[in-house]
Amino acid sequence: MPSDTCKAPALAAGLELIEALAAAPAPLGLSEAARLAGTNKNMAGRLLAVLCARGWAESVEPGPRYRLTLKPFAVAGAAAARLSPLELARGPLRDLWERTGESVYFGVPGQGTVLYLEHFDATGPVKVAGRAGGEYPLHCTAPGKAILAHLGPAAMAALIKNGLPRLTERTIITAAALRAELERVRRHGYATDHEEFGRGILCVAAPVFDGAGRVVGAVGLSATTLNFTIKTLLAAHGAGVTACAGRISAKFGFSGAVPGPAEELCA
Repeated sequence: MPSDTCKAPALAAGLELIEALAAAPAPLGLSEAARLAGTNKNMAGRLLAVLCARGWAESVEPGPRYRLTLKPFAVAGAAAARLSPLELARGPLRDLWERTGESVYFGVPGQGTVLYLEHFDATGPVKVAGRAGGEYPLHCTAPGKAILAHLGPAAMAALIKNGLPRLTERTIITAAALRAELERVRRHGYATDHEEFGRGILCVAAPVFDGAGRVVGAVGLSATTLNFTIKTLLAAHGAGVTACAGRISAKFGFSGAVPGPAEELCA
């Protein structure tokens, strides 16, 4: 049981009960509901009575057994409709920036680009340029590749049709190389930019997913080759970037698991 039970045990038990009902594949009997909620049958019965009276749950025969109605989902949907992606991302993103002091940003899919909704500048004297509202290529930036890897074949085909412009000697410019790179991104759960967008710039990014498992954005962190190699950047901040993306994904309702940083890196 969570530690908040000592402050409001009835509320904590009620929330546990709602979560148990939501996760159950079939209506729950009183004993099973109490067990899953971590409470006794007397408390579970009183909680279920309140939920039924408020329209959050209903009893079905034989039993009775209990299941949720659609009211909790309507309430949650109304709250979600008022939250913009930036509002959901800003807290975890700021935490990452305060811990690292590097350039940190959150981007979403644009029209064949990644659009930055938020960008925190590095605190040191040497900064990687970036700005909220800026649009950047998908094929040669870490957040762009983190998003593109999960957009599907149609987005990939459209990008290739429009061409893969070379920005540095490291930019991926062939369809075969890009497909191989995106497969690595999907396999390991993060993307890197090893001076592909700009000379002297290194980036690591991780995708953000919604409750349906669709990619809705990416968290990225950039630094310069004056302070890092791509390996040391990933070692220092890769786990933080993927953890930040995971926190934001959870806010979007995503409950799956994606891989974290691995030793295999872009050449």
